[in-house]
Amino acid sequence: MKATKNIFRIALITLTVGLLASCEEDATDKLTGKLPASNAVDLSARISGFDSDITGEGAQLTATGSDLSEVLRVMIGGVLALNVESAESTVSFTVPTVPIGMQDVVFIFSGSGRAYAEIEVVPIPVISYFDPISGGTGDLITIYGSNLNIVDAVQIAGVSGNVVRVAADSVQFEVPAGASKSGLTVVSDAGSVTSAVEFISCEEDPTNKYCLTPVNTNGDFEAGTLGIVGA
Repeated sequence: MKATKNIFRIALITLTVGLLASCEEDATDKLTGKLPASNAVDLSARISGFDSDITGEGAQLTATGSDLSEVLRVMIGGVLALNVESAESTVSFTVPTVPIGMQDVVFIFSGSGRAYAEIEVVPIPVISYFDPISGGTGDLITIYGSNLNIVDAVQIAGVSGNVVRVAADSVQFEVPAGASKSGLTVVSDAGSVTSAVEFISCEEDPTNKYCLTPVNTNGDFEAGTLGIVGA
């Protein structure tokens, strides 16, 4: 009789441990998307690629493929992505804060389906300042900062200017027609960044002190910035 009770106790303990492990496994799955290899169904073939070869923190990234409407969550580098929107052929999401470099991307479907891919995360552009602070249509403005070599476009209040030169520490563009007072926005696949200081449109605000024509009050003396309004 005592032996029977001991066997029953051992069986009960084993069952309890199994249930606890299962609960922990389910909790881990909900948070990280990880499943034991024997349980996960690999649906990686449904992912054909991304709309960009690179991305960065805060960027909107879109994966393309087929039968993607059941994707519930996306993880990059072990971090849950934000604003996940799934459709039949696309999954869009906001890239969270993750380390720079190649990162694993896990698409978590309803049930046990999982799809795996990789994306390169790069530093987003940084704007330190720009010069000059004002201008009109066609004037050249230079933005200084870092990681600017990946910039594809520069916008003023949503209007794109013609980019004429791009380097790691600077990008130069022409002020577009119809530009209004606004921060300058650099656009790249790694994300978009807007300057804290606003650009002043001299066509919109011609009487602004930064838009006045410099007046040299030195008379016949040597040229210089002394006495020039706005210097």
